[in-house]
Amino acid sequence: MNYTIKQMAKMFDVTEHTLRFYTDKGLLPCGRDGKNRRVFNEESVNWMQGIKCLKGCGASIEDIQEYCRLCLLEESEENLRARYEIILKQRAKAYKRMEEAKKWHTMKLSSMDWHQMTPIRKNGQLRIVPNTKKVVALIQIKTVHRLRRTWMHVWRCNYGIYL
Repeated sequence: MNYTIKQMAKMFDVTEHTLRFYTDKGLLPCGRDGKNRRVFNEESVNWMQGIKCLKGCGASIEDIQEYCRLCLLEESEENLRARYEIILKQRAKAYKRMEEAKKWHTMKLSSMDWHQMTPIRKNGQLRIVPNTKKVVALIQIKTVHRLRRTWMHVWRCNYGIYL
């Protein structure tokens, strides 16, 4: 099945500009139709899933390009080790960000003035939440947990390793 750029953007919750950027960088394969518009197939969908996972881990475009280049080469022990090193590098970065966020979160919660709490109503329930600066710390912790789940998914997909 073929997909238009608009369908792909909606499928992966990215902008059309992002997809054009990925195709221009050679990360995402695409064909062209009779009117020279980008057309994506199932292979493109698989590549985009991998790109999205790596991007979710915080990988740079250069790391993603290197990973994609290695995926296109012939399967070998050396190739597999190089891809594994990229995944380990992303894992180490995610752990580092997680530790920084935990330290920052602990520091912020310990210095929190409880009289600066704000009552809000969400889904019919009254909740007491910290003011805006405190909410940022909680959002960062959620982001770190999302990063951890993403790199674990990459490991499962590529290496069958369950952590």
